[in-house]
Amino acid sequence: MRFMMLLIPKGYENAAPGTTPDPKHHAEMMKYNETLRKAGVLLSLDGLHPPSMGARVTFPGGKPKVTDGPFAEAKEVLGGYWMIQVTSKEEAIEWAKRTYLTFNGNCEAAFRYYEKILGGKIVAMMPHEGTPAAEHVPAEWRKKILHARLLIGDKLLMGSDAPPDRYEEPKGLSVTIGVDTAAEAERIFHALADNGTVRMPLQETFWAIRFGTLVDQFGIPWMVNCERPS
Repeated sequence: MRFMMLLIPKGYENAAPGTTPDPKHHAEMMKYNETLRKAGVLLSLDGLHPPSMGARVTFPGGKPKVTDGPFAEAKEVLGGYWMIQVTSKEEAIEWAKRTYLTFNGNCEAAFRYYEKILGGKIVAMMPHEGTPAAEHVPAEWRKKILHARLLIGDKLLMGSDAPPDRYEEPKGLSVTIGVDTAAEAERIFHALADNGTVRMPLQETFWAIRFGTLVDQFGIPWMVNCERPS
């Protein structure tokens, strides 16, 4: 099934011709584009000129009338699009929602560690070097990771390194790990907590046999959860 995902940027409706995106946003877009390509779902993509360069043709009374842009409300402005081919609407929505874990130069070390303790497999580990994104980061940062993917069963964990001037600590999110046994919850929790910070010790709760939260040594927040049998 084919789907079109539309980009609606802020403050784009009156942008001047030739306006380029913020370097941070451009780098993030490049990562996302490469992820779609690597997954084999991308059919085409392109950016669109700002509405100030466009025109709208209407036919009041049956006669053509041309209105020069900008003419759209900010919430209607399109900055670009992606055409993807996936198996369902639900999968398309997942691609539109997909986000990255951001690291301060230690993405590769983190993913190697996660691969070991979570029993996953790294299926992509791409540095900035050798890609168009390399020109947007300092020379000493080009061997850092532009895009990493870790497959854990049927789940996918993705991440990348952000240059020091663009890095922000993860806030308002946690990566959630669901396991089937208390023993597995104990093993994973203590491995992730090694050299990290425990926020809520792993314990029994009214909904779970084991539940705990922590921030690992790489700065990523986690929740480990082993639900009670229904």
